[in-house]
Amino acid sequence: MGLPRTLWWYIGKEMGKVFLLTSVGMTLVLGLGGGVFNIIELGEASSAQLFRILMLMLPMMAALTLPIAALYAATVTYGRFSADNEFVACRASGINIHSLFMPAAVLSLVSALITFVFINFVVPGMFRNLAAVVTPDMGRFLTQRLNRPKGLPMGKGLRIKAHHARVDASDPGRVVVEGVAIANLKDGEWLAYGTARRVSIRFTDDQGRPRISVVASDVSYWDREKGYLQIEEMPFDTELRDEFLELKLKFLDLFELIHLWRQPEQWRETVAEVERLRLAVGGSMILDSIWDDWKEDGLVVFDDGRTRFELRSQADGGRIERDGTIVLSDATIEEFRDGGRTRRTITASEASIEIERADSLDDAQLIIRATDVSFSDGGRAIEKNAERIGPLPMPEDVLQRAFALSGAALLDGTNASAERPVVVECRRRALDKRDEVARKIAGIMHERLTYSISVLGLVILGAGLGIVFRGAHVVTAFGISFVPLLFVIVAIVAGKQLAGNAGSHIAGLAVMWSGIFVVGGIDVWTLAKLVRR
Repeated sequence: MGLPRTLWWYIGKEMGKVFLLTSVGMTLVLGLGGGVFNIIELGEASSAQLFRILMLMLPMMAALTLPIAALYAATVTYGRFSADNEFVACRASGINIHSLFMPAAVLSLVSALITFVFINFVVPGMFRNLAAVVTPDMGRFLTQRLNRPKGLPMGKGLRIKAHHARVDASDPGRVVVEGVAIANLKDGEWLAYGTARRVSIRFTDDQGRPRISVVASDVSYWDREKGYLQIEEMPFDTELRDEFLELKLKFLDLFELIHLWRQPEQWRETVAEVERLRLAVGGSMILDSIWDDWKEDGLVVFDDGRTRFELRSQADGGRIERDGTIVLSDATIEEFRDGGRTRRTITASEASIEIERADSLDDAQLIIRATDVSFSDGGRAIEKNAERIGPLPMPEDVLQRAFALSGAALLDGTNASAERPVVVECRRRALDKRDEVARKIAGIMHERLTYSISVLGLVILGAGLGIVFRGAHVVTAFGISFVPLLFVIVAIVAGKQLAGNAGSHIAGLAVMWSGIFVVGGIDVWTLAKLVRR
């Protein structure tokens, strides 16, 4: 065994040199060639930021280049040894030619383990550190964006442009803007526009999702629906999804992915759907409680201590099946303010009590929509086609019960209001999102695992082809070995796409692993037929 070990060490040393030089060179070329900055798209970052970002991104580049470097090192080293007839000498000495593949097997195993660690732990950590690099200079970044001709896009068609923007010296994460123009467009159509004397912009982080909160002061604003408005303080809250890196599933490490795969309802996209389901269930519970109160004596009272509304109707009432909205005919609404000193009486041919559309129960508002309205204001009789009254205080006990419902209880449909169509629809969307997140996580984990394992077979294949296409044809061997590599990558990408769909999830995982089996089969055939010949 002394001679094979000497040969293993000799081959491994030569192959290690090529592997080290190739991996370093390819990593630096890929990083410095612009791939890093095309991925993160931070054109306004400072030179110091770019350097720190580059240092953080090198592990990601290494995860991509290490398999290729290992493949190239095995092909070149074994090709040169074959060209020098050293393998012929080993065969003539009675040494099993297949035992000389031990250094290639060790290199492939090391490369696979390093790649697995990098893509599962180092790269996700790098993205976390990247956010830490960018965040302290966020004020400067926002200032640069505001000074661009198109201004700062804030999502949902909203955009602000400033004549002068500066970073607050006492708070680097805050930008003070003066002389501001605000525009809101949708599909090229103006919805609103205006000016503000001063705007304060602050960067925040909401569970890995970058956001900016904007407060405009002394706003003159024209809204297509509301008309001309003079607002002393106007807040905005928006996400900058296109501008900053937000925490995504692919940026999570392996342990976090396993945890979320077991409990996908904890991922923020599923949480958002569960909160919409909570709104549907809670709104139905609140409307059921109000309906029961009205059925007792034809009276519903809304009182928050400052304003009191009393809605009376002795006519027949009904419910809208979809969401439980209460519809009452011949309604009288009495409004008391200032401890009962101010009173207004509204009569309506029809009044509907409903929950306004919102994204969560926290943001929901209970209102009354009255039609064919008549009331007096300052002695004048006023008639209107419609009037919105509210927001009204919600029953506190019912609200607490709705918030106390766990996500599992909401998804399982154990609530009494579960049969309303809006609740059923929201529950279906939440369950679909939960299953979709679980499928995505499974696809990501299988993607990382198959990519890492593929290195084992590809390096052995490169070594075998290097022996067959020896000498000047070693580059040909490297090129041929790239075909299975491309097949593996295509299989992983296509399989991941299929695995994200409910109907093709299992088929997608099978496609991802098919590349591994194909490369393994080619390895067996190469070593058994070509090398032996």
